Amino acid sequence: MPFDIPDNWEWVRLSEVSFNVGGVQNKILQRDILEKGEIPVISQSQSLIEGYSNDKDKILENPGELIVFGDHSKTLKYIDFDFIIGADGTRILCPFEISGRYLYYSIQLLIVDLITQNYGRHYKFIKDAFISLPPLAEQKRIVEKLDKILLILEGIE
Repeated sequence: MPFDIPDNWEWVRLSEVSFNVGGVQNKILQRDILEKGEIPVISQSQSLIEGYSNDKDKILENPGELIVFGDHSKTLKYIDFDFIIGADGTRILCPFEISGRYLYYSIQLLIVDLITQNYGRHYKFIKDAFISLPPLAEQKRIVEKLDKILLILEGIE
């Protein structure tokens, strides 16, 4: 295990606390993405929203919290709204038995090890990586602290 954790925490793999959602029925081609529209398009680009579409048949309904991982770009996005998938290589992870925000921050730590990796598929490196899993109440406290710290850091920039 990467480090010691409290007795009431456990080590889990990413694949044990999330599953992939979405498919070709939820994807849109790059050329079909609009500058304005009703439904946001999320891809593995650096920007949160790649563009828009009006194709309601392609909507990926968000059950509450989804994590978007760019398999090629290593970008990570926390999404809490319905959207359309805008690129191949975009992994949409649905957390279960774990806070979505906590999972988002945990995956960010996993991505740090991938910074030096060249362009390619990266999900294979993180799906079986270990994540420390505290009780849900502790996850919420950790997320609240991280959110506050990140807001302060954004103000400094």
